[in-house]
Amino acid sequence: MRTGTGDGDPAPVTAKGLMISLHSDASMVLLPWEADHTIHTGNDAALRALAGRLGSLTGYQSGQAGEILYDASGGTDDWTYDKLGLASLTIEIGDSDGRGCSGFTPAFSCQDSYFWPKLKPALISAAKQAAAPYRTAAQGR
Repeated sequence: MRTGTGDGDPAPVTAKGLMISLHSDASMVLLPWEADHTIHTGNDAALRALAGRLGSLTGYQSGQAGEILYDASGGTDDWTYDKLGLASLTIEIGDSDGRGCSGFTPAFSCQDSYFWPKLKPALISAAKQAAAPYRTAAQGR
C-alpha cells in the first residue's frame, strides 16, 4: 500500500510485488502516471530505473506514456500502483527490429519466433526484482 493518497506519495521501499500489463504495438515500457505525464509518482526514480532496464533488454523506449506516446487514463498500472503500491508497468510489445511482426494483431508465428525471445530476458529480470522492486531498482541492482 502507498504511504498516502496524493499523486506524489510513495509506496514504501519495503513494498513487494510487480505488475506488468502487456499491450501492443508501440515498442515501449510505460510507467505511472500514464494519465498525466506532468505528475510523477513518489517512486518515480525506482520505476524509471526498472522501466529503463526492461527497455534496454527489449530495445524499447521507456518513460511515462505522455512523455513518449500520449497521456492515457484508466490504465491498470496506474490503478495497481495507486491502490496497492505495486511497481506497475505496461510493456507495449512491438516489432522494433522490422521483422514483420508489427501491428495490433501480428501473426501468431511471431509469438514464439520473435516476441518470446525478445521479452523473456526482461520478464525474468522483472520477476527477480519483484520481491523488492523499489529498493533494488533505486540502488541500480
